[in-house]
Amino acid sequence: MLKVLGNRALYTVAHVMAEVSNLTDLDEPERLQARRVLAKTISVIHEPHVSSGQASHSLLYEKLGLVDAAISIVAREQKCSVLIDDFPLGSGVFAKMRPVQRDAAEKNLYEKG
Repeated sequence: MLKVLGNRALYTVAHVMAEVSNLTDLDEPERLQARRVLAKTISVIHEPHVSSGQASHSLLYEKLGLVDAAISIVAREQKCSVLIDDFPLGSGVFAKMRPVQRDAAEKNLYEKG
């Protein structure tokens, strides 16, 4: 993923990293290798702080849940695109954007894909 995205600033939230880390609960030697790859990836990703309290006050929280609400906060605050395969999150993030922002974000997502 890092090779594909190049030198763009990448963002995540701790909620996502915790879920990804849980996926590395493998048998050895795969566990060590997976956690090293994850650590290398984490070292180049920006992780703005979004507390669970802040995420739970988002308008998207009740519809999409804590992690997706936190992602939408970072996307809005950092004015960045969201790389997703989750239609409810995508439609929630786009719905909160002004039409010009939404058109630009959709164009960016689909032209780069």
